[in-house]
Amino acid sequence: MAVPHAASLRRLVTTALLAYLAFVIYGSLVPLRLQPLPLDEAMARFASTPMLNLGLASRADLVANLLLFVPLAFLLRERLVGARRGALAMLGSLLIWLGCAALAVGIEFTQVFFPARTVSLNDITAEAAGAAGGLMVHALYGTRLRHWALGWWQAEGARPLAGRILRGYLVLMVLFAVMPLDLTVSPVELYHKYQEGRIDLLPFTDLAADPAQALYDMAVDVLLWAPVGLLWRLAGRSTGQAVLRGVMVAMVLELLQLFVFSRVTSTTDVITGGLGCGLGAMLAGRPGAGPRRAWPLWLLLWVAGALAVFWYPFDFGLAGTSLAARWNEALRVPFATYYAGSEFQALNELLRKSLVFLPGGLLWAGWAAQQAGASPARRQAWHRIGALLAVLLALVVEGGQLALPGKVADFTDALLEAAGAWVGIFLGARLGAAAAVLPSARPAAAVFPPATPTASMAAPAVPGRAPAGLWLDAAITVGLALLLWRGARLPGVPYNVVELLPGSIDGLFTALGVAVALALLLAAPLWLHDRLLGLRRRSGWLLAAVVAGALLAGLLLVTVTPEESLWDVVGAPVLGWPGELEAWGRYAALHAAATLAALGAVWGVRWLGTAQSHGMLTRWLLLTLACALPLHAVVVHWAATDNLTELMRDGGGPLASGLLFIGLAGLFAAASAVAAVLAGARRRGLLLGLAALAWPLATLALWQGTEPMLLKYGRAFSAAQFLLSSDREHYAGGAALLQRWVAACGALFLLTALLQWPGWRRVAALRAPAVAWPARPSTRRVRTA
Repeated sequence: MAVPHAASLRRLVTTALLAYLAFVIYGSLVPLRLQPLPLDEAMARFASTPMLNLGLASRADLVANLLLFVPLAFLLRERLVGARRGALAMLGSLLIWLGCAALAVGIEFTQVFFPARTVSLNDITAEAAGAAGGLMVHALYGTRLRHWALGWWQAEGARPLAGRILRGYLVLMVLFAVMPLDLTVSPVELYHKYQEGRIDLLPFTDLAADPAQALYDMAVDVLLWAPVGLLWRLAGRSTGQAVLRGVMVAMVLELLQLFVFSRVTSTTDVITGGLGCGLGAMLAGRPGAGPRRAWPLWLLLWVAGALAVFWYPFDFGLAGTSLAARWNEALRVPFATYYAGSEFQALNELLRKSLVFLPGGLLWAGWAAQQAGASPARRQAWHRIGALLAVLLALVVEGGQLALPGKVADFTDALLEAAGAWVGIFLGARLGAAAAVLPSARPAAAVFPPATPTASMAAPAVPGRAPAGLWLDAAITVGLALLLWRGARLPGVPYNVVELLPGSIDGLFTALGVAVALALLLAAPLWLHDRLLGLRRRSGWLLAAVVAGALLAGLLLVTVTPEESLWDVVGAPVLGWPGELEAWGRYAALHAAATLAALGAVWGVRWLGTAQSHGMLTRWLLLTLACALPLHAVVVHWAATDNLTELMRDGGGPLASGLLFIGLAGLFAAASAVAAVLAGARRRGLLLGLAALAWPLATLALWQGTEPMLLKYGRAFSAAQFLLSSDREHYAGGAALLQRWVAACGALFLLTALLQWPGWRRVAALRAPAVAWPARPSTRRVRTA
């Protein structure tokens, strides 16, 4: 053990001990409402302190008092006893326990002078037991934790240090997951928890009704998990491994929360955990050294996001109160607002405030490393400036909340927010001066080996199958337009299609617009995949391509489609925007959702057909999860009722949206697999098996996602009857309706296969000789003597 490192650890333990002791005493007396009493009266009140009969509601308070003294006793034993063994260590432990017990008695006696606090023997007993637990933990694990802490100074390189930080962070996440420790294994209590809605097995059903609040909650959860993915990536894991491990850890944490009575067990948190890990992993693994102006841009984007989080919904005004009154409220006793709620609520708010500012500290550390170069003095100066700016920004945030009636301005929050940024600066500086932490600040070789040519990029075309040009795609699109235009005149065609595609020249233009939109939706994913492989910032370009394709398709359909027909799909305008801007935006959101389903299906089939993913499936999954809630809000939540949302099950809830998305993706995957086989794929058995499995499941998911009973126009009918019947007077039913449903799904299947067939012919790797699935290099550490 190096002496400088041991001395640094002792100083750190001493500082932490003094800070935690101050926290214990202050936290036990807040909100500091002192009421003077004669000493004899105070002694009499304390002598009559009762032992309370605590029920389930007070279980969390009991556990909080028990845990309060665990770190205190642990730190005291580390500072005073350290690595000593034998009788001297036992005597020191006994004296430490007596001191902690005396402190607990002293705190409870002092609380007699603070009427807002509850004095009970339960607290003294729990705190004394917690002190004994802290001493036991140190005796058993003190040496191991000491060596772990010394690794902060001894670790060389980002990988060992990232692994140490990751283990500590995961321990904190487990502790947070089981807070406030009102544990239960009683089947009766678990049943009541389920009945009260604190066990949600369906994703996104537990989110707030306000989409903005729901998006905020999800964003905070993603930020909570982003460091896990980042650290796993820096520790040598791939992006896919980081996402998979994040999902598995999130599932374990949700399982643990099942037995915490006051916590909510939700599958949404599993999704946000995977999304956060993927985001962190991609931030850690983006190759290339970016330009210097990238760091200020990222910082500005983060500042804008932080202000949006804390100032939403931007309804500035005093609402009948004076600025002076709100200023006085903001200067309340530190942490008084946190005392008003439960222990878990206080911890939750503390983490939320800090985590929003932590990325800003990391970004500043990255910019400091780039600007200061190899000069430690300049880097430290940049860090001090960043710490000061973090304080100023936190004060701006809380100052702005003074004029927001729905917000509670508290300068304690400013301290917590600034502390989050300070932690970010510290971690960024410690992880290799932040050069290996965030985007566009390190060379690609630091994490990624040089790319090797793959079959999809270098395989020659198979003789006799020359790649088709884009003229074939254009010809198929025009032919599809003519087919749609003339097919709408056939007997038995649903009346909604007849209204959309009249027999006039206007109907021909509409058919051409619909065909082009379908081509952008179904044929573009293959073309986009190969183009993205040649770009550096694939995730950003993927998002831009989805948005651009959706806006282009929306503009096209707004131009050529009858207004009423478009409103039947996306809903009538309700925002008062000029022209067709609202309808354009709503359709673009709907098209983007369908595009994500098509991308996942096509790229999944491409992976099965070529055994090559290039990380595109992971990027698609993360983008889909990130866009799920905003797209659902635009297409369903914010839309008028007279549109397709009323044809979705239960009026368009998250379950219906998920079923329809899965159904579309499955149908697209089945058609893509068949098109790939027709284009000469070598893995025919695997692809045809996928098509055989995906087709019935997709058809069933689409059926289950539609409304089974509607009351409208004085009639009762299902969504399938409304969409597929030839007229409103004679709704199809029974076997006839089932046949129409299968025919409609089959038509979409054939359209997809037709539009994608030319693209699959251009994928040379699809027809290359079959090779074994690429094996991942082992990342298991080899222990050496």
